[in-house]
Amino acid sequence: MTFFINKNSELPALKMEFVQNGDVDFKQLAKELENVSISFSMRNKETGVFKIVNSPATLELKDTIYPDLTPEYYIVYNWKLKDTNQVGTFIGEFNIIFHNENKILIAPVRETLEIIVQQSFSKSNVVC
Repeated sequence: MTFFINKNSELPALKMEFVQNGDVDFKQLAKELENVSISFSMRNKETGVFKIVNSPATLELKDTIYPDLTPEYYIVYNWKLKDTNQVGTFIGEFNIIFHNENKILIAPVRETLEIIVQQSFSKSNVVC
């Protein structure tokens, strides 16, 4: 998965779909939302130096028109200006801690989350 964001930008938020696999029971997760902590970390792909370490992230219920279906979720990280002040390629991951089960899930599970912070053509932090 590749995510693009402009330098010195806070939008768009990093939103990753929680893909159902054998490791995640969504009905159980829905019951334990208050006992789950999520954090986001990001390191420079070239140097391995961390730019973000265990910054809080959230879990967002995916809108659906079929309320009887098993709920689906997004994992969301809202950027801060300091997170995107350096152009480069980064590797990101989410840590989901299930406190009741003393279990940690690292996402994405099947692929690498590559984040490309690219040079912007406009100044995005202008005050009006």
